[in-house]
Amino acid sequence: MKDVALVLSSGGARGLAHIGVIEELEANGYRIKSIAGSSIGAVIGGFYAAGKLNDYREWIKTLNKIDIFKLMDFTISKSGVLKGERLFNELQKILTDLNIEDLPIPLAISATDMIHKSEVVFRTGNLLQAMRASVAVPTLFLPVEFQGNELLDGGIINPIPISNVERSPNDFLVVVNLNSRKPYTNKLMKSTSKSKLERFDNLLEPLKQSWQSIRPMVSTDNQKFGYFDIMNRSFDLMQDKLSDCILEKYNPDIVVEISRESAGILEFYKAEELINEGKNAFREAFFNC
Repeated sequence: MKDVALVLSSGGARGLAHIGVIEELEANGYRIKSIAGSSIGAVIGGFYAAGKLNDYREWIKTLNKIDIFKLMDFTISKSGVLKGERLFNELQKILTDLNIEDLPIPLAISATDMIHKSEVVFRTGNLLQAMRASVAVPTLFLPVEFQGNELLDGGIINPIPISNVERSPNDFLVVVNLNSRKPYTNKLMKSTSKSKLERFDNLLEPLKQSWQSIRPMVSTDNQKFGYFDIMNRSFDLMQDKLSDCILEKYNPDIVVEISRESAGILEFYKAEELINEGKNAFREAFFNC
């Protein structure tokens, strides 16, 4: 068996592709010896390191669009529009209270300290708290208070945290990049009726109104962009540039590329499609390396 140091990038719901990559690594005889994750990569990496990834996989596959909406606990704040408590209460049912240092696989979780403008890397402490800090997408989730600081998404400063993964002699460095600019052609989801799509859009209306109540639309020529649209696009561009620089610097043995077009940030109802995409992307990267 070949030892692997696994790095799981940020990327919202596309992170479910991490599950498919992990399953393919194991199917091909690789042994994951250490993990570093940012944002959704921290969540998937945490569940795997805790031996609970199958439980998480089965739970997430049951969720549809309405279930995703029910996990959104709205709040009106200039710091974010989702508390995140409802979601992490559900995750706690699967994971229970664990400390990172007690996991059988070394794990590093990235977050961003907005006060000191620096990266925070969790290698010890409460696993769920570290996950919650790492997924605090700016303007979407409320920041996490930690030791007098406010922590946000790890992808802000380190979307592909190769620098944090623990290495061992002769291991394989495998990176999953969820923000690839390659086109997405493997759309396997069944078509959704227009009425169901409209119903989901109606359910999301409180979220849109919350954004607009504290952040008005910005007009640019003939286009109007909401505050979240501008932040999301800016965040994507920033992650793209940072990711390119990180991959060029470290030159991993295998880079699994997941198209940014495969899912939006909250489209976790695409679980089966995204897990399969992770498997297919790994096979492509494996045979081309």
